[in-house]
Amino acid sequence: MSFPVIAAVLTTTLTLLAIPASVLKGQNAAEFDIVLAYGRMMDPESNTDAVRYVGIRGNKIAAISARPLRGLTVIDARGLVIAPGFNDLHSHGQDDENYRYKARDGVTTALEMEVGVMPVAAWYDRREGKAHINFGATVGHIPAKMSVMKDTGTFLPRDNAINRVATPDEVRQITDLIKQGLGEGGLGIGFGINYVPTPTRAEVFDLFALAAERGVANYVHMRHAARSNRAVVWDPCRNSWQTPPAPAPRCTSCISPACASDKRPPTTAAR
Repeated sequence: MSFPVIAAVLTTTLTLLAIPASVLKGQNAAEFDIVLAYGRMMDPESNTDAVRYVGIRGNKIAAISARPLRGLTVIDARGLVIAPGFNDLHSHGQDDENYRYKARDGVTTALEMEVGVMPVAAWYDRREGKAHINFGATVGHIPAKMSVMKDTGTFLPRDNAINRVATPDEVRQITDLIKQGLGEGGLGIGFGINYVPTPTRAEVFDLFALAAERGVANYVHMRHAARSNRAVVWDPCRNSWQTPPAPAPRCTSCISPACASDKRPPTTAAR
């Protein structure tokens, strides 16, 4: 059975983050500003999955109890889930309207990790102190490439970044912009290789190496292969294996046998 989520019921800027275990043990009988009553509370940090009463003072969770709590406002959460806010790692909607809808869906952090942004500092400055939820972004290979190659597109490329290979000097400029973005707080490097199909493997590999040097992750929309998905999957896998830290052993152990077998070739789709 699926349950709707009540995290978005709090129309204030309350952020339901992971709940400390010390709070879970508290049985505070004092009056609260808001009480969420009868809800099924699911909290990964404490491994809680049970009906609980949640007491809120100001914009913070003050108590969680198996017994009823008294509050100025009591929200009947019967049949609903009370959960920590969700993190959306693939969120292109990075404006006030999208943030409001995210909050109503229980999303408290929206991250633009695929296409990324550029310049990073200006992007953060436009949202600081104004956004309804938490936000963040990678520095994007796509916007860096569009800027250097004078592509006329806006969010995604339209011409130059699609139709021709970057010159060695342009590749250096793209790399410099990405280094700058990481220095300004980019959460990693975002790649939409499928949308800029002309980068050489060396261009992408060198940026993977830069990410490894800076200790950040790469977030990749892989390039499209009309005949074989094997090359599509191998491209980022090979780059990851050659630019430590290596991929998680569990992921590697799943992919390697598939790559070695003609019966189960790797694909880019979940099945």
